[in-house]
Amino acid sequence: MDSILTFNNLLILVVLPIAAFIGVIFKTTWDRFSLFAIKHKEEKLKNQREYYENKINKFYLPLYVYLQRDKDLWDLMIRIICKKANMEYSVELYKDTTLILKHFKDRIVEEDNMLKQLDNTILENHIKCLHVIQEYGLLSQSETYFTDLLSQYCKHTIIYKFLRNDSLIDFPSSYGAEYPSSLLTVVKISLNSLRSDYDKIVCVKK
Repeated sequence: MDSILTFNNLLILVVLPIAAFIGVIFKTTWDRFSLFAIKHKEEKLKNQREYYENKINKFYLPLYVYLQRDKDLWDLMIRIICKKANMEYSVELYKDTTLILKHFKDRIVEEDNMLKQLDNTILENHIKCLHVIQEYGLLSQSETYFTDLLSQYCKHTIIYKFLRNDSLIDFPSSYGAEYPSSLLTVVKISLNSLRSDYDKIVCVKK
């Protein structure tokens, strides 16, 4: 009888406290592990979010805005020249830089201030776009095709700037530096894809 009581007392006094202590340690360890897992997941989502935000806000979005403005300004240039030269406006004139250049030169020689201002605005927009490419180009996709388009744009803009600095009324296309017209479409597709991926990450966080 005494041995049974002694065993029960031993169980109560020693084993149960040890078991309780182990339970506390296990719960504390599990809570810390769970907290670590949650923080790790949050940190991973934060890094992914910042990755896409940098790509979108520093490179693709400003690049898209400037390229779209390039297109709008060039369209305006063609429409003004068509009106002044009594030509019918056509989308095909986007590709026919030789014809546009001829009329552009004629009008500039006649001191057409509107075209001069528009030409300056186009070059200024090119230079802003060039700055984005040079500053944040490393955030771009690494596909060779896209990189080639960016290189073409840089070449086009630099020659354009050199021509105007030397007061030469000519376009870069005359020097083998065509404007990469497909760049706007490629950037738009990439921007939409990045935004879609970013939205998925934001939804996961919520």
